[in-house]
Amino acid sequence: MSANSRASLNRNTTDKISAFNIANFLISHFEKVNFENRASEEGLKKIYGYVKLLKKQKTQSQNHLTSLLYSVNPEILNYCKDGMPKWVLKLLCDYPTPKELKKTSTNKLKIPYLKKEIAEEIIRNAKKSVGNYEDQNYGNLIQELANEVLRKE
Repeated sequence: MSANSRASLNRNTTDKISAFNIANFLISHFEKVNFENRASEEGLKKIYGYVKLLKKQKTQSQNHLTSLLYSVNPEILNYCKDGMPKWVLKLLCDYPTPKELKKTSTNKLKIPYLKKEIAEEIIRNAKKSVGNYEDQNYGNLIQELANEVLRKE
């Protein structure tokens, strides 16, 4: 198989290139591959299916959470341009609405990877938040969705 990879003239080795080379080898030389031991593959297929399901559910929960944040706490979305960092999710678990963030101080925000400057900015933004809904029901829903995304992570 390594000779097949070298023949493809790819000097770089990344996961994507390696996966392509393996698939290309299996397609080109299927007669050389032993497919007899399928029992062990069945368990791996089940695990793969489950992991795929978890990723799908995580994406759905994250999308729902993002759409809620547009209405409840849109200032938090400034920190989610390249996905939703874990510190944002943990912040939302403890302080789901601007109403709760207004009441806290930077000393009380003990969240890993949350810098003090950003914590101050978040609290300052919460005090002048343009979010429409500060209802506790929205807060509970945001907490639940943030916890769900963290669990699926």
